[in-house]
Amino acid sequence: MDIGISTGLFYTHKVWDLLSLIKKAGFEIVELWNGGKEWGAETHFDHHDHKQVKALQDALWDQQIRGLTMHGPFGISCDISVPDEKVRKKAIDEIGLAIETAAKIGAKIVIVHSGNMLTNSQDGFEKNRRIETSIQSLKIISEIAQKKNVRLALENLLGGMVAGEAWQLEQIIEALDKDVVGVCVDVSHASLGKELDKILKTFSSRIIAVHISDNHGKMDDHLIPGEGTLDFVKIARKLKEINYGGVFTLEILGEAVKRKPEEVLKAARQIALKIMKQAGV
Repeated sequence: MDIGISTGLFYTHKVWDLLSLIKKAGFEIVELWNGGKEWGAETHFDHHDHKQVKALQDALWDQQIRGLTMHGPFGISCDISVPDEKVRKKAIDEIGLAIETAAKIGAKIVIVHSGNMLTNSQDGFEKNRRIETSIQSLKIISEIAQKKNVRLALENLLGGMVAGEAWQLEQIIEALDKDVVGVCVDVSHASLGKELDKILKTFSSRIIAVHISDNHGKMDDHLIPGEGTLDFVKIARKLKEINYGGVFTLEILGEAVKRKPEEVLKAARQIALKIMKQAGV
């Protein structure tokens, strides 16, 4: 299992300025953070700007780093599950552009959020309506992805969001082409929802990406593994048991963003290697 890291750690910097540090720390695979302007695209990289996309392509080539996955845009202004057709179309277009960008840089998978926060997570009608709307949006997005030879990985989200429970994600994923759409397991989200084992079992044949970060059991802290309470040796072994053949992607954000990049990268790489060794992966 290869080890990768999300460039979201550096979303406040131009991504090409940090790739040399990522490579120096021993990482050869990255997940490119493309979370939308409210998440730092204006400083990280803007997929609307052809020059910035070209600069990213060149930097990846220069450093001999593979950007195998890309985290697509998400958030309040990029929600494919909302009933408002104007807002939904904008979200579909943004994710479509992310897919085109991914194809240009050689990324094979785009991570997608099925929706944002539910207005009332206890309202069954809203929940089902948002799920159905998300499915319809994803059918359109899937066609774009298929044409670009890119796969989509739907992420299990936090409670209170669309696909914030395993059954919701299962309902969405079963309506979509398995050859185009898979699952990205965020172990922090799943552990907070107390559904990690269930999610790994339910989606074992469709897991094509994972997000690895630690937490203290209350919030999605996005800590370096070992700084929270999750058992990553056990998690790595379970990924091995289900024959997961993708990348062990460290998605470290939160407080780590404020620390020196060199220190975070070194610590993250060392602990990931230790986990792999102890898990026999």
